[in-house]
Amino acid sequence: MANYFFRKFEESDHHTVKEFYAWGLLEYVNRRVKYFLASSVIQLFLVCTFAVLFVTTHSIVFSTIVILLLLAAEWIKCSLGFRWYIKQTIKKDLFSIRKTFLQSKDSCFYVVICNNQLVAMCSISPSKEESCSLELDHVYVKKGYRRFGIARALCLKALDFACSREYRAVVLNTMCIQYEAQKLYESIGFQKYGESPAPGIMNRIINFSLFQYRYDICVDKEKSVA
Repeated sequence: MANYFFRKFEESDHHTVKEFYAWGLLEYVNRRVKYFLASSVIQLFLVCTFAVLFVTTHSIVFSTIVILLLLAAEWIKCSLGFRWYIKQTIKKDLFSIRKTFLQSKDSCFYVVICNNQLVAMCSISPSKEESCSLELDHVYVKKGYRRFGIARALCLKALDFACSREYRAVVLNTMCIQYEAQKLYESIGFQKYGESPAPGIMNRIINFSLFQYRYDICVDKEKSVA
């Protein structure tokens, strides 16, 4: 792979950044549906529904079609939910990236350029949940450029930024189904410190959670000094 380099966001990147953010979340629609189907509560519901329909109608075909329609409805509902969240985030955080991430000395939006094209991105900004901490967010690497260490390099770039601003920690959130991201963050040194249910009744029923991770910069500094 050709060499890549980091730079701060420029206005010409705006369309690509919004596309990357949307793609990054929509990749998880199918995985979210699989997680839904793996829930014992949902499996029991589907079995009971099929049994009731079959006893009532004596038709395996009809009962199967109804179950398939329920599954299709869940996929559509999940997809629409992700798309709604994407639109809200673009309106809030990504509508004016320069204003949101580049006007303050304590925030930044990095992109990665390789082969004269934008292939990855991340943001770092003050955490709304924790004082003296920055939040790493919007981490995305384009397909075809993964497994080359770009995501790790982005995370380390964000940690260097936080260290240069003398923040004590960097925090981030991931969905419970973002297994690759969790493995990456943990390999860098982030530690999971919290878990909370994702918004929505169905997410609570299937135990679909958000994980909170933290990297303590002050501890890392103390170790290096010692």
